[in-house]
Amino acid sequence: MKSKLFALSIVAMLSCGAANAAVITTTVIANTSVGLITTMATGSLTDVTGTAYIYSTTSLITQAQVAGVNTRSEFEALITSNPGQLRNVAFTAGAVTSSVAIEAGAAGNNSYLWLQSTDGSSYGLYQGATVPSVGALTFNPATTSDLIGTSVFSPTGTSGFQLAFSAVPETSTALLGSMGALVLLRRRRI
Repeated sequence: MKSKLFALSIVAMLSCGAANAAVITTTVIANTSVGLITTMATGSLTDVTGTAYIYSTTSLITQAQVAGVNTRSEFEALITSNPGQLRNVAFTAGAVTSSVAIEAGAAGNNSYLWLQSTDGSSYGLYQGATVPSVGALTFNPATTSDLIGTSVFSPTGTSGFQLAFSAVPETSTALLGSMGALVLLRRRRI
């Protein structure tokens, strides 16, 4: 009898937990119709390859909070509630179309899209709509707000997600600069 009561209480707890979570379709779209994922890291606008990460949280993340954010782990530190990261999907040459039905947390949660280039130099953070109780959550340049990087949707102009980038000097350039600084410091001592 105790085992039946225990099993029933577990089933009740699981069903109550699931009732609060919205199972919806999450979609990431970047293509030639709505715009590609691009970066200016090379000096000219180019399509980029990388990974898109979708998040759901009760946390409302503001522009001021992400001012110094340069990495996905720094962004994830701002998320203070579950479920956090929902899923990720790879994109190639700036294009992705991916839809998956997934538990997206409670209806009303804030949603975010983090885009990261494969080499880690280019990244973007975009806020999507709040999680609906039924239906879908779609991320594309026309449905997001910019936090890091820019998203533009123009039926007649250039559209897409343009990622921010951090200029990381090549190893040889950094080494050469360090050696020059050491020479200058050495000269001052003499």
